[in-house]
Amino acid sequence: MFNTFKKPYPLITDFINILLTNFTIGVFVGLFLIVFQPFGISLWQIKNKTIILAGFGLISFLTPTIYQIIKNIGLNNTKTEDNWTVGKEIISSIIVLGLIAFFNQLYFSLVTGIKISIFGYLQSAITVIAIGIFPISFGLINKHNKFKSLNEEKVKLLNNYFENEKSNSQKKNDYSESKSDYFERISIEATEINDNKKDIKIEITNELVFTAENTKDKLHIKESEFLYIEAEDNYSAIYYLENNKLKRNLMRSSLKRLLEQIENPLIIQCHRAFIVNLNQVKHIDGNAAGYKLKLKNVNEEIPVSRNYAKTIVSTLNQLNHE
Repeated sequence: MFNTFKKPYPLITDFINILLTNFTIGVFVGLFLIVFQPFGISLWQIKNKTIILAGFGLISFLTPTIYQIIKNIGLNNTKTEDNWTVGKEIISSIIVLGLIAFFNQLYFSLVTGIKISIFGYLQSAITVIAIGIFPISFGLINKHNKFKSLNEEKVKLLNNYFENEKSNSQKKNDYSESKSDYFERISIEATEINDNKKDIKIEITNELVFTAENTKDKLHIKESEFLYIEAEDNYSAIYYLENNKLKRNLMRSSLKRLLEQIENPLIIQCHRAFIVNLNQVKHIDGNAAGYKLKLKNVNEEIPVSRNYAKTIVSTLNQLNHE
């Protein structure tokens, strides 16, 4: 049971998703109270009862929406997003229920003139939590299992792609070279016959050139040696290989700015804090929160958030069918 609470869970940060979900909840609560009038509401003898009951639905919409926006601003960091769990989501939901109970009590006091009391709030909170905690917990666990199942299914397809690419690459190496390997290996040597008898050597390579914000600091990396980039505040840490050794270069630049300097379709953003070279991926793991990319030459796993998962899947599918 406790292991379930520790399982990863996607932290919903998309405003439209939050708005639509909470709007649906608010409409449901309002209609439920108006149609069924539970908890003795049917005995209320007040004017404009329908409008007043609709107000509880509005509270059920506004309270979680404002709370989630504030929460996401306060938790605006990649570590929190990547380490969000089912247990944390349940605790967050209980807090929302407590806030809804408070604002329900405040609203009820304003429309009826009945003073707010601790007993009244506790009664309201117990009612709201008792009604909401079980369907919310069940929904969260069900949603977790759904995300986990979908991601694991996609992970199998993606890993099949990388296995096929590895197999095809090995077959190609028996009799030829791939196009990218060719351009990285080939060296055209020309001899210019002049008075000085000077030799000229021209190398053709697939190269990435990253330029910092000051436009002076530059980093040249072969595409085949580039691994990934991680955002670090106002800087970006670029990881790559040099003579088969892992190197790290800290450059003052945003992730977005560096991404604009890349033209290779297999080097893409996979997370709001990461850019990755899909050519370096050897395996993918999946859970309810998203994917984790395991690269060939590093121990760190690169996270893939749900917002970028579709891009990676569509990119690999497109390349797989070319």
